[in-house]
Amino acid sequence: MLNNILIVTVISLLVAFLFIKKQSALIQTMTEQIPKTINFVDTTPPPPPEIGRTVRKKNYITINGNTNVITYDFNRTLHDVKNIELISAIIPKSNYRINDTNNILKINANSVLYTIHLNVGVYQNISDLLLEINSKIFINMVSPVYTGNYFVVALDNMSKKLFFFTDIPDDVYMDFSGNTCARLLGIGENNVLNITSTTPPAINDYIDTSVYYLTSTYTDGSPVNNLPAAYYATLNIFPTIGTDYTMGGWKFATSYERVNISQQLYMDVTIDNITYWDGTDILQKIFIDETSSVTNYNRQYPSYRTLSENMLKLDKITLRFFSIVDDTRKVPYEFNGLDYSLQLEIVTKNKELNI
Repeated sequence: MLNNILIVTVISLLVAFLFIKKQSALIQTMTEQIPKTINFVDTTPPPPPEIGRTVRKKNYITINGNTNVITYDFNRTLHDVKNIELISAIIPKSNYRINDTNNILKINANSVLYTIHLNVGVYQNISDLLLEINSKIFINMVSPVYTGNYFVVALDNMSKKLFFFTDIPDDVYMDFSGNTCARLLGIGENNVLNITSTTPPAINDYIDTSVYYLTSTYTDGSPVNNLPAAYYATLNIFPTIGTDYTMGGWKFATSYERVNISQQLYMDVTIDNITYWDGTDILQKIFIDETSSVTNYNRQYPSYRTLSENMLKLDKITLRFFSIVDDTRKVPYEFNGLDYSLQLEIVTKNKELNI
């Protein structure tokens, strides 16, 4: 009996030893899987929330005037200006067709230069303008120097080009440099037009009808260019109908392009001391319609151009108005006392406190 108890005790101790050994091996394996370095959670407090925000604000101003340079003073300084755009405008068609930039004709006859100044004005059509040109040539050159001769500028109504003809015996050419009306007459600026051809631009009857095209504007007795019709009739500007232009030493020349009497033009509105991303200072290019006394411009689609200068600060703005003569030349637009109105949108981005 004692032996049996001993055997049971030994077996129990052996089982217990094996169990303890197995558990020790398991604990060792699990211990090896535990990371050697422990990273603790960052307990640094978070930064306080921002107390400011960036606000995009649209400011609207209206500029009224009647001069081609105008300065608008803001009632407060605008900081961090990002955009300046024109949203609407009312522009009068006030620029004269003949003005101080194109009111000159220069004729060289026998190496003597005659500088002829045309009256500044509107001139509704080519006939009114040609009557002014022909009368001034007659008064300033033909009558005092070449009595009994003619120098005429007429219109080929089919091609809309001008032809120049004269029976002055000396060498004659026209110099279109400077502030001449070359563009209106279909002559490139700074060009010279030699009146040397002895071949008429058309048959005699054709020239007669071209002259009549001019004289018919005053044969009914109506005033022309604010002058009585008799003024032009008594100057003896034009040859008589039926003149034979193939004889008598007549010389001719034709304009290079058709006349450009239309006053349709574009206007540039520029801003002093401000440039856009493309390097220009043009606020807006506006089309001025010949057929309307007033042009109404309205921005169709909101568009915002980046300014070349960041953090721009404005306390005033100066605008200038220019007529675009051609691709390389523009001159100040003359409002002649008529009023215009423009509405601008100025966008700023400023920081404000969160409340």
